[in-house]
Amino acid sequence: APDGSGDEVAPGAGLTFAAETTQIDLYAQYKDNEYRVAFSANGGIFSETSIFKTNPEEFTVETDASGGEIAVLKQPATYGQKFRTLLTKVTYGDITPAKADAKKLGYLLANQSYWSKAAGAGGSGVRFDDSSFFGIKIPGANPDITADTTYYLSWKTDPTVLETKADLTIDADMWA
Repeated sequence: APDGSGDEVAPGAGLTFAAETTQIDLYAQYKDNEYRVAFSANGGIFSETSIFKTNPEEFTVETDASGGEIAVLKQPATYGQKFRTLLTKVTYGDITPAKADAKKLGYLLANQSYWSKAAGAGGSGVRFDDSSFFGIKIPGANPDITADTTYYLSWKTDPTVLETKADLTIDADMWA
């Protein structure tokens, strides 16, 4: 049946039917593709008070290959689903870099309001919370999710951390 309530026919299975049967209707059953929505600390670590770690029913925090953390929405998105409809416990206005509350050794958060669409420098920014500009209200972004999507924190070098570069040679006799 079109609603999926009929008998399932496995791929490659044979069909048997009575000789007087002139038509058999088969209906394909499709499952929507599901997409992952994630927020990367981009090499940093979320604090215990982060919006992601204080809402474990909404997010799973994973560790990436470089040791940084990524918060993944537990609710997967289907094609074209609006971002805000994925949130069940957290409001969209709380999904800010400031409330992500992440740290990265030797760096400061470059932007308190915008997430980057790229891990490296130069990614376009996305702001999920509502804001205003000279009294004009600007609604936060509510993008359509059409693929696996990761938003990244942007970092800048902390000017209070001294950087030391040196070339040196150590004379040694390995065989003595």
